[in-house]
Amino acid sequence: IADDFMIKDGGTIGVASTNDAITIASTGIVTFKDDILIKDGGTIGSASDVDAMTIASNGQITLTQTLIGTALDISGDIDVDGTANLDIVDIDGAVDMATTLAVAGNVDFNGDLDVDGTTNLDVTNIVGDLTVTGDTVTFTSANANDPALKLLNTTNDTDGAELQIRKDKGAAGADGDIVGLISFIGDDATQQQHIFSKHTTSIATAADGAEGGKHTIEIATHDGELQTGLLLQDGNAEDEIDVTIGNGAASVTTIAGTLTSTGVVTANA
Repeated sequence: IADDFMIKDGGTIGVASTNDAITIASTGIVTFKDDILIKDGGTIGSASDVDAMTIASNGQITLTQTLIGTALDISGDIDVDGTANLDIVDIDGAVDMATTLAVAGNVDFNGDLDVDGTTNLDVTNIVGDLTVTGDTVTFTSANANDPALKLLNTTNDTDGAELQIRKDKGAAGADGDIVGLISFIGDDATQQQHIFSKHTTSIATAADGAEGGKHTIEIATHDGELQTGLLLQDGNAEDEIDVTIGNGAASVTTIAGTLTSTGVVTANA
């Protein structure tokens, strides 16, 4: 055929046993009744790009141009050697990455984010509440005077930020329960870590309607042993607080300025 070959709209091309193997609609759509086979390594293309698609002997398909479609459903693996530019990614299952995930824009999670390894965040801005169920939270810095823990209240009122240390044992409280403590730990001359000061708040009286607290400030004394230097404790009457300063008869308490007493001052030689 030296020129175009045309058949009627909806016409068919076939063989003796299958006379409608190929049907060509008026729109130009070609319908094949059975398989289309090309040679191993054969190509499919257009007049301007004859090898746009190559099918290897093992069935692998190589595209020399962009694959454009409204949907792509892959039941197996997808291996991308280059860059994948995705406007929107909706992942229903798990994502397993053997290397680094780099995101230049924002990442918005509507559900949970489960990280088994380490998460390195240069800047973290948490808009909502933060709840940590782990045992230890550590802030580390190699800079002088850092890290700093800041509680910043920007509301235009007379109230300020609050630091709460709360004990909720899930059972009735008892006398002696420690509500919370703060330890100040540093190195000695041999670079061994010691507690040099400890603040402890506990329950002196847990009785309903007669609740009373106890707060002690302990200091390491010469041999690293902690001793109470200041004790504030619930008294034996309402609105009464008993205070003990120093530890032992040899302790020295220095008052810079005037000492004013509203009650009796007893001196024990």
